[in-house]
Amino acid sequence: MARFILDVASDNGTLTDKQYNEIVDNFYKSFKGEIATLVLIDKTNNCQFHEDLNKNRLSKTQIKNYEKELKELVAWLKEKFMWTWMVS
Repeated sequence: MARFILDVASDNGTLTDKQYNEIVDNFYKSFKGEIATLVLIDKTNNCQFHEDLNKNRLSKTQIKNYEKELKELVAWLKEKFMWTWMVS
């Protein structure tokens, strides 16, 4: 397994919907058919990337946001899968 971090320069620390969609589309096209996961860093990230590794941790807000986004993703996948299944 390979892991990498992609830093994307942006005006104010955020991406437009168009920029976000281009990154996700390119990721999908590059790894289509492979087992791959794309995880975005939470906007509330302020507990990581310290030189002192003991300070690196996930905040409660990050964990809550991750759980919320995961539930939304699972719901979307179920809806998409059911739609694909119903159409075919």
